[in-house]
Amino acid sequence: AIVAAKMEVRPLLLALLLTLACVTLGTGKPDTHDEDHEDHHDNQDDHDDHMEDYLKIDHRLDKLTSRIQKIKKKIERRTDPRIITRARSLRARVQNIEGSGCGDEFQCGGTEPECQPYLFICDGHKDCRNGADEAFCELPTKKGDYFEGHMIWDICTQRKPDVLGFEITDVKSASYFTPVTKLHANVVLEYENALFDGHDSIPTSGTYHFGRHFLALTPPEDDRLGLYCQFDGYNMDRCEGFIAHEGSMDVCAEFIFVRKHDDHHIEQPDHHFFDEYHEEDHH
Repeated sequence: AIVAAKMEVRPLLLALLLTLACVTLGTGKPDTHDEDHEDHHDNQDDHDDHMEDYLKIDHRLDKLTSRIQKIKKKIERRTDPRIITRARSLRARVQNIEGSGCGDEFQCGGTEPECQPYLFICDGHKDCRNGADEAFCELPTKKGDYFEGHMIWDICTQRKPDVLGFEITDVKSASYFTPVTKLHANVVLEYENALFDGHDSIPTSGTYHFGRHFLALTPPEDDRLGLYCQFDGYNMDRCEGFIAHEGSMDVCAEFIFVRKHDDHHIEQPDHHFFDEYHEEDHH
């Protein structure tokens, strides 16, 4: 019985061995195609995941760069000299309307208001605790500068000029007395009306007072009408001018003067400058 069982199993084992031999001889090595294919898909999936991460990082960097540029632009605008000058100019106008609290003296400003005599301003010595008396000592006019003014109202001049200007022809500063500078100028008039028609340039002299930011030209003619212009101390391209009788200082005409540059174009305010500034703040 045992011998018969062995005889039945042997053909089965032989057939199995032959099958394995054929598989080995036919391929020469185990079939790994499916495994490689799966690895390839895994690597491709990893690559796609990394590319997606890179794109997200790149997009975020672009957004951060854009934000940094906007912040930089805002900082530049906030520190722009034009912005600072206009803010100070506005503050000076408000103070001129409300009063400084110092009467006929210079207001030093700051958190602890302080008053100093006008003749102490721009004298080369610090008198205000915060140094404000020596902070803005730039002469708004130099030789060759021309300011052109357009009439607001006029009840006293003979020619009733449409355009009234003054050109600085000389500047003299004394080292021993710096709060006031002497000037020489030509008063320029352009007029056209029923009685007069012409263009005149009349020489005169005057002074600029640093503490008051005030330019005064002595009367150039026998009518004793003087020309005066009030700067705000910050915007040196504009002043509020008026004509007054020398003896009484009664004002009888007003003009707005604006510096006229060499290209013969009057510098006008940049109305869009603040529009862009506020638009950026809004966003």
